[in-house]
Amino acid sequence: MDIGCNDGSFTAKIAEITKAKKTYGIEVDINQANATIQQGVRVKICDLNKPFPFENNFFDIITANQVVEHLYDHDNFFGEMRRILKKGGFFKISTLNLCAWHNIAFTILGMQPPGMHLCKVQMGNFLYGTETHGHIKLFSPKALRDIAKYYGFTIGRMRGSGYYPLIGPLAFFFSKLDKTHSVYIMISGYK
Repeated sequence: MDIGCNDGSFTAKIAEITKAKKTYGIEVDINQANATIQQGVRVKICDLNKPFPFENNFFDIITANQVVEHLYDHDNFFGEMRRILKKGGFFKISTLNLCAWHNIAFTILGMQPPGMHLCKVQMGNFLYGTETHGHIKLFSPKALRDIAKYYGFTIGRMRGSGYYPLIGPLAFFFSKLDKTHSVYIMISGYK
């Protein structure tokens, strides 16, 4: 299951890697859902702030890549993810990191961090007027782990990716060394 499967391209890659016999997705955008169907994914259209349209204990693996920052009801998201994941099932969540160094720098300078969107364009920083992607909430690494634990998940690895303003191998190296301040954070675990 890929929660927030977009056009299904990431979902199809994960299905191939995991050798999934059946692949599912949830998507709010009907056009993206139609594109996902073309990838061979069974997709349901659903607002992720509402109950998920699947039975209890249905999935072995759940992914959510760059989704949770777009939601306002994280209690629903984590509760529903727990409900539809089988006992012993695996999950992986990736999201922007509130504690990334660039977010800290913007805040120290008295500006709005660029990943914390106030409306459809950037406000409160030098990117003023640039289109945003609808981020509602950002997580610190500890908060992401804590909410998953609160909903009964056993947390495995936490990883980081990206390290602004560095690029290439330097960004890769520092995101592994200091994942707490990387651009993206990923947690995995089990039910």
